[in-house]
Amino acid sequence: MGLFGNKKKEKLVQELPIHTKRNDSVRYAKGTHFKGDKTTKSDTSSITPKDEVKNGKEGDYHQLGEEGEEIKAPVPVPIFTYLVSAIQVFTMILPLVTCTIAPFSINPMIGPYPTILDDWGAKNTYKLVVDGQWSRLFMPIFLHSGVIHLLGNLAIQLDQCKTYERQWGILLYSFIYISTGISGCVFSSVSMPGSLGVGGSGAIMGVLGARIGEGLVKYHDRGGGIDDLCITGVSVGFVLLMSFVPFVDWPAHVGGMVSGLVVGLIAFSHDNLWGRYGCKVFSVIAGVGLFFAFDIMFGALFFIDLSPYEYLQDICKYFTDYYAYFGEEFVCGCYDNRLKDFWYYIS
Repeated sequence: MGLFGNKKKEKLVQELPIHTKRNDSVRYAKGTHFKGDKTTKSDTSSITPKDEVKNGKEGDYHQLGEEGEEIKAPVPVPIFTYLVSAIQVFTMILPLVTCTIAPFSINPMIGPYPTILDDWGAKNTYKLVVDGQWSRLFMPIFLHSGVIHLLGNLAIQLDQCKTYERQWGILLYSFIYISTGISGCVFSSVSMPGSLGVGGSGAIMGVLGARIGEGLVKYHDRGGGIDDLCITGVSVGFVLLMSFVPFVDWPAHVGGMVSGLVVGLIAFSHDNLWGRYGCKVFSVIAGVGLFFAFDIMFGALFFIDLSPYEYLQDICKYFTDYYAYFGEEFVCGCYDNRLKDFWYYIS
């Protein structure tokens, strides 16, 4: 291995993916050596693919083509994931600093009072439709009910989701994240118009749903991929466990998951479209059909009878009366007025 006299030590990688040009299938090179920044290819065999392989240069990801040429994989720093995570941390810390932590009996997630979540743009169907505050379709993506809720989501987002951004690229990943988060808010607004909720998990469920959609579309090309689908399923189950926490918008989880599956079926069906007629064509038909179904649901927002939910217009009075019935003291106005006015004008 040239341990004596060589300035650069060789790094042995047991398995390295090789994407063939014919059908985008994945093979692996066994005994592939890295010499500095160069790669050499030896024997190949077909085994279970992996998503990323790192070469001898720290932080640089590569794949080998059919003839052994080096191909730069689309695996940059997951900028969008880090940016969204930073915004979510900011929207959690600032309300706690400028206000206070609600009692455990009101918010067991170690978070602010629900009126503060409403001030920050939580899902409120009455204000969304009647008052025309359309930012409430977007803002819940960045909100969490409390610190525990935030940490649970960040654990998945900074582990699995950042890997998906590396594989899909920032444009596709950001489109999936935002579009499925909004779809989750739409589904929640239609199915539960009388509730106040945050949808930070809806976008994550959308990304996981898109991953499942990708796995279904490329099932044959990847030689199964059951392990990856099982890992994704475990993450989905973990997020669903938080659906029963107060102010966590569980319909947004369901809506984000289904819409993510839709986007995944559509976005990844173009690869090798005619290589597997049945699987690909079915994916396109199912994806387009579900897409139109969500369009109809979005239109249904304008026909909801919101008269029974007028209490959402004055959310402070509603929660004050509600918790007073159970003997709990509820705090409404705990914001610094200047910060509240600032948020009002930028939203």
